[in-house]
Amino acid sequence: MRNYYIFVFLFFLIIPIKAQEKSFLDLYAQYLSFYGAEKLYDTNIQEIKGNENRILKYDSKTFKLYKDSINTHAIQRVSIEFTENMDLQEVFNDLAIFPNLFYLKLENIKFFGDPIQVDFPKDLSGISGVNFINFYGRFSWDFNGIFDQLRELENLRYLALINFGEDEEIAANIGLLSSLEGLSLSGRYGAGIPNSVSELKNLKSLALSADLFPDFHDQVQKFKNNPQLKEIYLNSFKLEEEDYPVFKEFTSIERLELRNVEINDLDEFLGNTSGNRNLKHLVVFGTKTSNFSTGLNSFEKLEYLRLERVGEDIEVPQQVYNLNNLEKLIISDNETFQSLDIAIKNLNNLKELSIYFTSLKQIPAEIGELVNLEELNLKRNKIEKLPDEISSLTSLTKFYINHNHLGMLPAEIGNLKNLQELHLHRNLLKYLPASFSNLKALELVHLEENDLKKLPEDFGKLSSLEILDLSKNLLQELPKSFGNLSRLRTVRLDNNDLKELPKNIGQLTNLERISFNNHYNDFISSYDLETREIVKDTTRIERKHNRIKYLPVGFSQLEHLKFIRLENNPIDGRAFFNILKDLKSKEYYVDLKNCGIDDLPATGWDNILVESLSLSNNQISVLPSNIMNAPYLRTLDLSNNPIGELSRYYSRKEQLIIAFYEAGFIDRSDLPANEGIAEALLNIGYNKKDRSKRLEFFEHAFEVDAQFTDSRIRASDYAETLANAGNFEKAIKYYDRAIERDTARGPYVLNFIHPNFRNRAKAHLAVGDTLAAIKGLAYVSQRFNSGDWAEAALLARAIEEDSLAADYFSEGEKFYKKYIQHNLEAGQVDFGYQLSLLELYIIKEDLPAAQDYLDYLKKEQIQQKDKQLLLRYLEQVLKILQDKAKESELQSFRHEVQITETQISSWSFELIYSWLDLNNMEKIKINRIKELTKAMENKK
Repeated sequence: MRNYYIFVFLFFLIIPIKAQEKSFLDLYAQYLSFYGAEKLYDTNIQEIKGNENRILKYDSKTFKLYKDSINTHAIQRVSIEFTENMDLQEVFNDLAIFPNLFYLKLENIKFFGDPIQVDFPKDLSGISGVNFINFYGRFSWDFNGIFDQLRELENLRYLALINFGEDEEIAANIGLLSSLEGLSLSGRYGAGIPNSVSELKNLKSLALSADLFPDFHDQVQKFKNNPQLKEIYLNSFKLEEEDYPVFKEFTSIERLELRNVEINDLDEFLGNTSGNRNLKHLVVFGTKTSNFSTGLNSFEKLEYLRLERVGEDIEVPQQVYNLNNLEKLIISDNETFQSLDIAIKNLNNLKELSIYFTSLKQIPAEIGELVNLEELNLKRNKIEKLPDEISSLTSLTKFYINHNHLGMLPAEIGNLKNLQELHLHRNLLKYLPASFSNLKALELVHLEENDLKKLPEDFGKLSSLEILDLSKNLLQELPKSFGNLSRLRTVRLDNNDLKELPKNIGQLTNLERISFNNHYNDFISSYDLETREIVKDTTRIERKHNRIKYLPVGFSQLEHLKFIRLENNPIDGRAFFNILKDLKSKEYYVDLKNCGIDDLPATGWDNILVESLSLSNNQISVLPSNIMNAPYLRTLDLSNNPIGELSRYYSRKEQLIIAFYEAGFIDRSDLPANEGIAEALLNIGYNKKDRSKRLEFFEHAFEVDAQFTDSRIRASDYAETLANAGNFEKAIKYYDRAIERDTARGPYVLNFIHPNFRNRAKAHLAVGDTLAAIKGLAYVSQRFNSGDWAEAALLARAIEEDSLAADYFSEGEKFYKKYIQHNLEAGQVDFGYQLSLLELYIIKEDLPAAQDYLDYLKKEQIQQKDKQLLLRYLEQVLKILQDKAKESELQSFRHEVQITETQISSWSFELIYSWLDLNNMEKIKINRIKELTKAMENKK
């Protein structure tokens, strides 16, 4: 036991050390998700368990709920997105539970208006061990004071200032952070760099990123006296020729990365760095240049070279093959690259060769002389054949040749005795050579989307194999030796032609995931290098569907299964669930979507140890009460089954409990009273089509936990449900809350805001507060350009506020004319705004203006059928108002609407109906317009 605790202590002790093994530039690329870097996802605390290597996205509410359920020692990365009224000091105090905190991101991104105001904490003890701080966004802080505080952090080594605006300056006292080893400065226009950066004597890595950096030469030169500087990264610059000489000052640089940098003459630029004989790592990515042929001549110590998206029609320099110290060579996204020179054999120190997204067709036999090669990546090219000499690469551990045109493999492929990963998917392989089974070190094989009809009989000799994907082939059976793959953990056989599984499948004692899904409308895809799109490959044989009805009895012997996928197979439900009753695995997922299952077992669920069961798109009409006894069942998908209101997806245990309550298995009094049940009631309530039922679930949630429910309920949904029930006063309260929340987020959520304003206006009208309704519609129109001026004008006219109505109609006219002009200037004319303006003239009852604008639009010769029909409709409405409409003409138009083949999907008739409801015109006119409008609505 003592040794156990020592082990745990040492394990936690080494976690932060591992995080620091990468260089600052590698960490920087990873945290900012640069192309080619391993991405670290922001993850909520509820989902961080098992994903501790990700970035924990902090949220105060969920943090308090889940902090005791996670491994706090394993969390190394945290991001904090600023919100209104956030107490950052309290947040920092919360982070004290993470003793190995390495990376902290403070994010203040607000697209409109001033940045969110949050005070920087005075006490940094909660983040005392942090190594890397990323200030991301716009801040209204005095960074001189902040940098003075940050120097208290003894472990702080890396600092990033990202997305700073042109009006923000980098604090002059940044030189106080003398322990910094990595610094990233990024701003849209890049404020000047303070001279004090020269005091950062431990600085090893520098990343600069900006669209327009002022006086680039002078700014970069400020770092020339940093004695430890070894790495420079430049992103999104346009370098002029006068900027090139600045790099003569940096003679000790070992790593240089140029990403999305526009350099007219790359050779001349690299020539200015030729005095640097220490360069070992060079990346040229997304660089616009017109000259690149001799620039690599002086870098004989280069060990890492990445040339990706370099100019247009730029050939790879021949000098590449003279870099004898190269250990890693990457050439990518180069359509002119068609052949690998035989001089590749000169690179005898090469450990990784990656050439992908090119037009490469042939591989020279000389590649077999790269005896030290450990990783070969030739994916997404146009290779039709591999040389036999590939089999000489006995040091190879990873081989990517996927997305090519291979029809066969070298006969002696089995000589690659150290090969652990083989990626062969999306080729044209019809068979595997006999030697394939000699790849005894192979742990992972991707063979999906080939044309394999069978596997070698001795395929089971791949004794190290753990992951196997054979999806979208033409396999009709698996060899008997398949059961000998005792280390196999994952196997995918989707969309093959299998009817049964080997009887000895129970011997796959380590199997965790097995999939025989059938995906309808599936196809073999190919990658179009020119358009960079995945397209259907119409030259390939159409894929088949598995037709598995029964699983072998031995299947029940598998102890470690976590996923079983059988979607779209004709499964015998009774036999399958009998297998599950005997299955030795527990807490597993089963996918039985669209398998023709019409009933579930009435008993025996206490022996079915499934955790997640997907039964959507079947014919299940009854949920057995005994299913409550399934000890691990947490999620259940019954959507698209003929089972009434139970036909939905239940994503949590609490939702299942509510399902059992709805089914009558549990009394209401027996339901637990906790936040989980309240949330389940809300989630199920949102999906109820019957609004009275929806309200019943919402009110039940309030009964269970009023405070929690009030904080979580979607205010707009609750308001709408209350209004439907006639509780308009309470509905207004929740519409107010929804609007307050959404307007704080900025105009980009207009689709959410707009309906709430309209619905609140209706609620105000229902309680007789017409003026409040008018003000709300006017506000949303003024602030968000929503075009609701006409609705507000109608309401103002209804309460005889004629002057106000005139103002609002005028604003509406300005609104539409503004956007019509904008679209004309942009060359985008679809006549939507023009028709809206005509509608406005009609409901304003300005008949002369309406007639003039109608005549104008008829001359414009509108081409779209839906817009033509709308114009004819508005013309008929206008004629009714002018007493010019004949019944025969109206009847003819209604027939025209019926037979016209078009849909009117982007038009709402709500404004017309509002106008008619608030109008005192003759009843016959109102009825005629309503009849026309209903006919038009049928085209939506």
